[in-house]
Amino acid sequence: MLLLAVPSAVAAPGPGPAKTDLNPRPAVVPALQQWEGGTGSFELRKHSRIVLAKKQVDELDDQGAQLATDIAQVTGHKLDVSPRIPQDGDIVLSIDPSLANAAGGARYAEEGYTLTVTDRNVTIAAPTSKGVYYGTRSLLQILLLDDGRDSVPVGTAVDWPNYKVRGFMLDVGRRFFTADYIRDYLRVMGWFKLNQLQLHLNDNGFKGNKPSWSEVQAGFRLKTDNPELAGLASKDGAYDRADWDSFEDTAATNGVTIIPEFDAPAHSLAFIKFRPSLGLNNGDSDHLDLSKPETTAFMKSVFDEFTPWFRSGGHRVEGEIVHHAHLVERPLGDRPAVGLDVLDSVRDPAGVDGVLQQGRLSVQATHPQDVQHRRTNRLAGQLGSVVEE
Repeated sequence: MLLLAVPSAVAAPGPGPAKTDLNPRPAVVPALQQWEGGTGSFELRKHSRIVLAKKQVDELDDQGAQLATDIAQVTGHKLDVSPRIPQDGDIVLSIDPSLANAAGGARYAEEGYTLTVTDRNVTIAAPTSKGVYYGTRSLLQILLLDDGRDSVPVGTAVDWPNYKVRGFMLDVGRRFFTADYIRDYLRVMGWFKLNQLQLHLNDNGFKGNKPSWSEVQAGFRLKTDNPELAGLASKDGAYDRADWDSFEDTAATNGVTIIPEFDAPAHSLAFIKFRPSLGLNNGDSDHLDLSKPETTAFMKSVFDEFTPWFRSGGHRVEGEIVHHAHLVERPLGDRPAVGLDVLDSVRDPAGVDGVLQQGRLSVQATHPQDVQHRRTNRLAGQLGSVVEE
């Protein structure tokens, strides 16, 4: 066997750690848009605090308190919130409207953030308070995935959402979800940076082979003390004003906007069971009868009762057209924006186009000759005036 002796070489000192030694992009959902890894990590200390940027205590105090609560839940560390000068081991929150990112553009300007981690501090800076909030969600996710739940890799993340609207619709009309479930889901949405929850507040099942619509499930999920609407709320579950206020409070804390939705005049069996005279076919239908003035009056009373509950500035009226409708466009003022698809059932949807616009009600179709379009437009305009007032 032939053995070759190879002389050892002395490596010259390099300029720094090899690229492969840099911290990889942390796992965050949604994935971080940009990451520049460093080396080492930031460790939570016993004396670590959450420090609010100078002169921004009023804007960031609630977020600081929430982050302290969340960190205690995720890591067990209890951090004080302080407006003092940052020290080693502190997490710093800051709003800086001058921050910009060419790739993130408007989305970064409205909801983006920069997360800077050194071995001494973690700094979350953003153009807006909402951006700061989303930065805290990423920090919490990183801590949660760490084995000791107290370490964050050194590096800089620049992040923003790809889409302005990130959410979904939950049909509580057909199936009731408890108030606790709604509040928990709003927290989960904030964790993953989802920002809109549309609650479908009334609907019903389908008749199928049932002999009568009276045997079909229907639900309306808001409950008021107003005696004129006593019995409208579903007995198997509904939300009172205190429940709704708790939804709005939880949504605001977690960066979510609630879009409440009423479905009418199709899918309106809950209204018809409450007042059968308003339904087509003497109440054996899930369609409201728009030929009756009392139908309009009733729906206005529902809007009058419940729209003051809603804080989001966005309310959706969902429905369809009996026959056709011509263009209706009406300013709705500051609250709330209404999308109307409009009010009755589709028999010939061929010319119909419903549009959701911020602050405007827009319904368009191409066949104005039908008599029903006048009834639909009248109801649309009158309901629009309710939310404009």
